[in-house]
Amino acid sequence: MIDFRKADLAPPFGRGSTRLGPRVLVIDDDRGLSGTLHRLLADYGYEVDVAHTGGKALEMCREKDYDAFIVDEMLPDMMGTTLLGALGDSSPRSAKIVVTGFPSSSDAMDALSARADAYLVKPFEPRELLHALRKAISAHQGRGGPR
Repeated sequence: MIDFRKADLAPPFGRGSTRLGPRVLVIDDDRGLSGTLHRLLADYGYEVDVAHTGGKALEMCREKDYDAFIVDEMLPDMMGTTLLGALGDSSPRSAKIVVTGFPSSSDAMDALSARADAYLVKPFEPRELLHALRKAISAHQGRGGPR
């Protein structure tokens, strides 16, 4: 069981929330990685959904509000930065983290220009993702995020 006393990794729960924790949509076509991220985040108290394409992610966003998105840079139907632009329009107060296995400085700049809160290079440490996610969600909650 995860020790939630590690305040730097525990999710930033909204006061008065009836949900388990912040809702996160993981968007990655690598089913192994997306499954691992689902288990990791759920173990830390996040509510997690998974989409394997950008199109499916956009469809899911019409059905639910998300506190954060973890977006793979290279999806089968679109680039992650393209998806970030669409998510920025539909969910401007949600945190957005880009992950990639093919890092480049131009992709990092594109992601940050598309309003990504963090850019992580695969393979990354679970602690690195959890810290970036908590920080980004906390910042967005201060700006009136989905909660």
